[in-house]
Amino acid sequence: METLIALKKNVIQKELEQIQTTIQKEQKKFFIRNKYMQTTSQYQKRVNAAIKNRRQHMIERANYMKQFRLSASFNLTDHRLSTNDSYK
Repeated sequence: METLIALKKNVIQKELEQIQTTIQKEQKKFFIRNKYMQTTSQYQKRVNAAIKNRRQHMIERANYMKQFRLSASFNLTDHRLSTNDSYK
């Protein structure tokens, strides 16, 4: 009876070792194949940072365009007044 229990433990131990080696091999294969892949959280952080940078750039560009248009309209108004004044 004891030999049967010992044999059963031995078989279970061998199966467990085979499963662990298979898991280790598959993990190595996975890491080798995906060593350049980033985790999802890192990818999400990069995407969020890119969106934030793009939004900031768009805001800066809009402010620049407003300033340019305002300065252009003031310059045209000043220019028109000066030409109108010269005709008088």
